[in-house]
Amino acid sequence: MKSSASKSLFWGTSVALSWTWGLGLFFAVQFTFQFGLTGLLSFAIPNAIGLFLFGAGTAYIAKKAKPGQSLESIFQKWSSSISSVFLFYQFIALSLTIFALTRYLFQALDLSNPILLLLFVVIALLAIAFLLGEQFGIKKIKYSHAFFYLILIILGIYIWTTKNSISPLDLNTAAPKNDLNFWGYLIPVCVGFFTGPWLDLQQWQRAIEMHKEKTSITGSYLVGAILFFAILLFHGNLTLWAMEHGAGSYARKGIDGIYYAQDMITRLFSQNGTHATGWLPLAYFAFLVICIITTLDSGYIAVKWHLQQHVKEGKNMLYSILPKSLLTSPIPLFVACAVTALIAIEVNLELEYFMVFYATYFVTYAIMLIISTLGERTLTTQLPKTKIFAISCLSLVLAGLGYIHMEPALLIAGTLIPVLTSGWLATRKTVIPAQVNKEQPADASSHPSAAIDTLEMPSITAATSSVPGADNIASEYVQDKWYVHAFRATYGDTNSVGNVYFGMYAMWVGKTRELFFNYCLPDFDLKKTAFLILTRSFEHKFALEAREFDIIKVKIRVKNFNRKFATLEHLIVDHKERLLGKGTQSLLFVKTDTYEQIDIPGEVLAAFTPFTT
Repeated sequence: MKSSASKSLFWGTSVALSWTWGLGLFFAVQFTFQFGLTGLLSFAIPNAIGLFLFGAGTAYIAKKAKPGQSLESIFQKWSSSISSVFLFYQFIALSLTIFALTRYLFQALDLSNPILLLLFVVIALLAIAFLLGEQFGIKKIKYSHAFFYLILIILGIYIWTTKNSISPLDLNTAAPKNDLNFWGYLIPVCVGFFTGPWLDLQQWQRAIEMHKEKTSITGSYLVGAILFFAILLFHGNLTLWAMEHGAGSYARKGIDGIYYAQDMITRLFSQNGTHATGWLPLAYFAFLVICIITTLDSGYIAVKWHLQQHVKEGKNMLYSILPKSLLTSPIPLFVACAVTALIAIEVNLELEYFMVFYATYFVTYAIMLIISTLGERTLTTQLPKTKIFAISCLSLVLAGLGYIHMEPALLIAGTLIPVLTSGWLATRKTVIPAQVNKEQPADASSHPSAAIDTLEMPSITAATSSVPGADNIASEYVQDKWYVHAFRATYGDTNSVGNVYFGMYAMWVGKTRELFFNYCLPDFDLKKTAFLILTRSFEHKFALEAREFDIIKVKIRVKNFNRKFATLEHLIVDHKERLLGKGTQSLLFVKTDTYEQIDIPGEVLAAFTPFTT
């Protein structure tokens, strides 16, 4: 019991620090600057609650998992269809974090050779992230983060007890405010923080590792949320104190006409050194650096984990061409983040320009993921990706215009659009393919084509179910003139290498053809039939390989026929509709007793017609 509690405490520190990226750390200053203590609490409380709810939600998912399932396998199933969204989320988060520390700490110091200095700073941040990420990994990171959090506590105590030695500056203490309505900020903040953790690879990786270690996810995230809230409360109260000492006068007017103050504490300590006694400035700067590097090392580990899993399961031809070490390395992404941050600094952007993505663009994906996972539904390739992308972009534009032009109504509308539309998309009733029913009513079974008409359904592109992990495959159904047989490949289908043995594809097609015949000709009786169906030729072209436990769908339909021969075509695809192979086969018909070739029987023509292209 004590061991579990101590693990929850260690993991709690890692959860708190991995969530203290540039957004929470520096926007706490801005929101407090604009709206005082009310702004600080309205920012910090939803942020901490959203983090805890993610932990409670993933604990619930892990608890309801079936025997043999892990939280990791469940996550991989759910996240496979939006893998690029998770990666893009991490890209924005890391770019934002590098940007925030560089702009609001090092640029605010106004040292000589600023361009060269900022470049060196960014390179140093990347190097530290790489070193810490490689040194500790997800299994040990909770211990390094516990050490760093202890340092933060010491620094915080020193800063808080020393700050009172600074005399108020002889400056105008009336902090300039921007005219944005409080609710225009608060609603996007709440939406962003309640949904944000669900697309954060860093948080998913932590929850998965806790589940592996049999550590309470809920308990760990409760500790993490409290420790994270303490960081925000400390930084926000430090902001209130700084404003009382005239730091509000350091607020800058941005390119959009809005006043920004994320760096005002840094400027208070650095530009008026006579008022900052002892080690106080360095203690504050160290506080900021620790909060940031403990996010960057977490990001490095999480991106590496995601890329390794993605390349392992992916079947893209590029994976066999490019070096695996390059495909699974987080370094290219981090370099892209660094370049993005430096460009943003050069054009004088602010933190909020990155933040808007989390209140708009990512919300649709996050809410669909939340509803699907907690509601025991499965995200598949059925997702209307173009529609979701369009909704996300529209909400991003509306919120951006509302922010820049100080129109709270537009800002709120841009935030609520993805909330409402994603809720509708995730909860709308989907058509589940019906199981093949051989016991047709008397009037339907009397004619093969009538039976087909009663079972034909709208286009369905995935064979997974709404029950996570079970996949409840609809093994036989009709889809756009294709007869489809869906199943899961198992060990008996594979060879010593681990991929599916090449001969199995032909056997799968053969089995599907038998089921197709049984479906088309339910009254066919081998003992009474006057004809037999023989294979004249068979060909198959391989495209991609399949592996054990992949969901396979074999599709068959009638390509064409003449008086004597019928040609069937087949496709073999995975659950993402990626082509594994395709081919054709030619059929001929003979008498049962003499094996003399005959014309295609009329009942076969009637049965094949609904499946003819």
